[in-house]
Amino acid sequence: MECQPRIVKISESPEKVEFDVMGIDVSVANGLRRIMIAEVPTMAIEMVVLEDNSSAIPDEMLCHRLGLIPILADPRKFKFPKDRHFTDPTEEDTIVFTLDVTCTLDSAKNPVNNKVYSSDLIWEPQGEQETTFADCPIKPVFDDILIAELQPHQHIKCKLFCCKGIGQDHAKFSPVCPATYRLMPKITIMKQSKKMSKEIKNCCPLNVFDIEDGELIVKNPRNCKMCRECIREERSEYVKLGREENHYLCLLFSVNIIK
Repeated sequence: MECQPRIVKISESPEKVEFDVMGIDVSVANGLRRIMIAEVPTMAIEMVVLEDNSSAIPDEMLCHRLGLIPILADPRKFKFPKDRHFTDPTEEDTIVFTLDVTCTLDSAKNPVNNKVYSSDLIWEPQGEQETTFADCPIKPVFDDILIAELQPHQHIKCKLFCCKGIGQDHAKFSPVCPATYRLMPKITIMKQSKKMSKEIKNCCPLNVFDIEDGELIVKNPRNCKMCRECIREERSEYVKLGREENHYLCLLFSVNIIK
């Protein structure tokens, strides 16, 4: 009788989700991982029109840094662009930001606006976007991403165009970073010894083992990273390491583009 595929959620937070997948082949597990990395659409900055950049950062590097800023916008409400030159942008396929920051000196000769952050990106709603996204205004996911540092009288001014894309086109569109899976460790206690039980428990850096009623037990098999400390030298007679077949531990770290 074939094992039915199952998914069990272990933990979830805004930054990461951990779950187990059982009863599938490794090719399917890897296919799921690759789909989450490269096939889930998001919104990202695709084109930067620079009007002025007197900072120390070259234009190409500044545009690259801007492009990697994650944008909080529901991609399901946008269409894929007809072209990436934005010759005819519409509210259905384009998000527009502006950036205009000048470093000045206050009365005490201290610099003002000497650091440009992602919070300085100003969203310019197109068409009915302000109404559509009234409950969740479009903005960078994080406000504290450092874009550039300016000296007094230096200036950055540009217009930024965002579009819908997938990670297969560019990593900036990927909603996860990273997405991993590994086989569930299979740890078998071969025989018991009071002396060796204590030694094996203490040698494990990830607290996989414990002692109950004087016997060694596997308490936290998920913690095992196969460092092999428990099977070195004479300890190999007491513990056997392996992998559970078709049982995958999946871990996804989100960049918070998609909630």
